[in-house]
Amino acid sequence: MPATELLTLDSKYAWKAGTVYMTGVQALVRLPLEQAAADRRAGMKTGGLVTGYQGSPLAGFDLELGRNAERLREAGIRHQPFEVVLIDIPNIERHI
Repeated sequence: MPATELLTLDSKYAWKAGTVYMTGVQALVRLPLEQAAADRRAGMKTGGLVTGYQGSPLAGFDLELGRNAERLREAGIRHQPFEVVLIDIPNIERHI
């Protein structure tokens, strides 16, 4: 990084060369961004989907993905937090 370039909290996702310091969860967020960039350089138009569930051992992953929603969207990556949906089906026992 040139000495004149401004260092921000988002630099860990924007730097294209050199050493970048980040947490493991931040590296997991950067990984699909890097893959999308590599696909574009190879002439491929791809998209991505990242999903998970709140309360997982990687709960911080969902939070960090949410913080970077715009960056992910620009790269063609969709983050869909997992939601458990319970539906009540009357008399389901009869059909099992």
